[in-house]
Parts: sequence; structure tokens; C-alpha cells
Amino acid sequence: MADRGNYWQTSFQASDSFRERQRINGHQPARTVPVQADEAGPHRCERREWCASGERTEREDGSHGRMPALTPQPFCDADESIIYACLEELAGLHSRLAAAMLSGVTGEVLIRLPFGPSVPLRVDIDELQRLLVETALSWHERVATSDRLSVIDTQATHKQALGARSGKMLAHSSDVLKEHLGTLLYLAPGVMTRIPSPLMAAITPDAPVVGQGAGGTVLVMLSGADAGNEIMRLEYAGRATLLETDPAPEKLLGVQCRSCERRSLRRAARPQHDGDPVYASECADCGHLMTPLEYKQWTAMNARYWRLRVTPAQLAAKASISEDAAARLMAAVVA
Repeated sequence: MADRGNYWQTSFQASDSFRERQRINGHQPARTVPVQADEAGPHRCERREWCASGERTEREDGSHGRMPALTPQPFCDADESIIYACLEELAGLHSRLAAAMLSGVTGEVLIRLPFGPSVPLRVDIDELQRLLVETALSWHERVATSDRLSVIDTQATHKQALGARSGKMLAHSSDVLKEHLGTLLYLAPGVMTRIPSPLMAAITPDAPVVGQGAGGTVLVMLSGADAGNEIMRLEYAGRATLLETDPAPEKLLGVQCRSCERRSLRRAARPQHDGDPVYASECADCGHLMTPLEYKQWTAMNARYWRLRVTPAQLAAKASISEDAAARLMAAVVA
């Protein structure tokens, strides 16, 4: 498996799109897309504020956010590459989740197996594994129907794959979805079956429920844009469960940005490659970076200013916090 530090960086590059890789390999993936879909004109990438090609923009209230890139496709080339890479990762991710099923258990849930002792299992991993297989098989079925492929017997394969938790069908379904990625992402809204759960609500938060299915399932209306987002979120959820993602950035409280003067500084990410510049802080609003020396000089200057000109009462009034909290904040910054 590729180095995680470089994985997303290369995936973000538009030149590394799945179509380019298919052309290099000497074949073009099947893409049964209505002509008018591409002629409708450019629109915003369906990944929305998480678009890999999006640009930082300032909102009307003065805060900053990301504007999705314009693209004639459902997703920009960079996000298509990420979806393709996520599909490549699903089978291996399922195997790593299976290996972690018994690790890191605190004992809050015990599953009693027949003819054996009580075995603590990670029920969150169990749910995620089932959702991985269920999602891949359901989108496989829709792509197979759209491109007139041999339709898989989903009911039988679900019993086989989900009952054994082996994910035997996951690798095959992922390969089909990679080969027909264009078809997948252009699917029109259609009714699909999902098992309601907090995890499912996080993976597909905007799915409109249109009815009740059998066995406690719900019927939701999902399109190709939902497919791409589901795949990316599931892959990320799996890596987050295995602690393979970067931790949340540390906030640098009490220090304002040298560029936009907002108090949105956080600890900058460590360099991914040898020779890359090292930064101490990054502004979450404007993206301004400071080196360790610049950050040290800037915080020292701020500390002198606060010590001479600002009182805890003034800071409390400006920041809408208590005077005790303002005093503790000032002491932490000055120190």
C-alpha cells in the first residue's frame, strides 16, 4: 500500500485522474452518460466545501470558506481521482478492520458466541464492515443494471458476505465500480435500501427517506453524486476508526493571525517530504503560515503588547468571556 503521507497529495492532482490512468493503461472505462449531461454547462463540484480543487473565499459575514470548483462533471478531476483511489482501498480496508476487531476493546460490550466463551468485539468495526459491503454491493447492482452487465444476486451475496464478515464480494464490486466509474457518478436519483443508524446518517446525511423497507430498513433516494460522497466518507471513516488519519489540528488560543488579524491560528502540519519548509502555525481562515522563528517573534510582540496595554477587563469585554477566563488566557499567552 502506498505511503499514507503521500497518498492524498498525489490524489489531489487533476493530472492523476482516473481517466488519465485508464488512457495510459491503454483502455477507456465504459461511460454510458446522456449527452445532455455534459452539455448542461459547468456547475459546482458535488463534494461541496470539501472539494479538492476548491478555492478559499470570503463570505458576506467576513468569515472564510471553500468554494467548490466549477466542472462539467459531477465531481472535479481531483475528486474523481480520490473516489477511484478509495475504491482501490476498500477491500484492503475491510481486511484491516477485521484484524482490528478484537483490538482496543474496553469491555463495555460483550458478544456471547454459541459454544464458546464471552468474546469482546468492536461493534463499531462490525457495523462499519457491514456498511462497506452493503454500500459497494448496492452501487454495483445499480451500475450493472445501467450498463446491462450481469446483475449480481444481491440477496444471496449479502447473506454470504455479511454473514461471514469476509467481504468476499467487496473486491469484485470495487473493481466493477472502478471500471464503470463514469456510469456510477452520473447515475440519476433512484430508490435504494439502507439500514438506519447513526453511522449511516453521517455517511449520507442528506438522503431523503421515501419509505420503509423490509427488516427495519428504509428506502432513500440516492444519485451518483451520493455514491461518490458515500465512498469517500466510508473510506475515511474506516481509516479514522483504525487511527490512520491525522489528528485534529491543535488550536493556538489567544494569538491572532499576522495577516488577517483573526484568532484562528492552529499548529501547522508537519512536512510530508524531506526538504519541505517547516512551519509552526497556520491560520484556519486565510491560510497564512509562519515559520517557528516568525511565530516566536510574533507571540513575543503580542505578549509585550498585552502586558502593557490590555487588562483582563478589556479582554473580557471584547471577547465576551468572564474576567477570570480573560486573566488565565492572558497569563498563558504572556508566559
